[in-house]
Amino acid sequence: MLPSKGIESIEELKKYFSIPEKKVDYLLDLLKFFDFKRIHKKLDVLKRQGSSISSILSVLVILPFLNQASVHALLRSGSKNMAGGGKDVFYRTKNRQDIDWRGFLTSFVKRFLAIVAKKGENDGAGPRCLALDDSYLPKVGTKAEFVGRHKV
Repeated sequence: MLPSKGIESIEELKKYFSIPEKKVDYLLDLLKFFDFKRIHKKLDVLKRQGSSISSILSVLVILPFLNQASVHALLRSGSKNMAGGGKDVFYRTKNRQDIDWRGFLTSFVKRFLAIVAKKGENDGAGPRCLALDDSYLPKVGTKAEFVGRHKV
């Protein structure tokens, strides 16, 4: 779901993804539209200095959209300005036992479904499904590459 109803075709999105800096800014703007901080505001109290967990998780969420399979690949690609404290910040955050990762993902999905229910199109016919695939295998959608949307 795009935040702007004025985008008629995928061709209009190419201007955002032609320059790598614009791509990162556009994806971070999408997270603002998604109100991503609302999901992990409880996690920000776990980290007191350095980069906030909000910014770390934002970068981790957009990694697949930047065609980066890992934090190491992100740093190798020259996007070090996104990694405020270097690779250790990301790995330490990912390895924290006190973060309820399943709860985080559940909150993420609930927020997504709430936005889709509020702003999405609903024809009311048949069941609707949300399939989450965290693999890095290529995906092909009906209107855009690497995006899948299915109706039953």
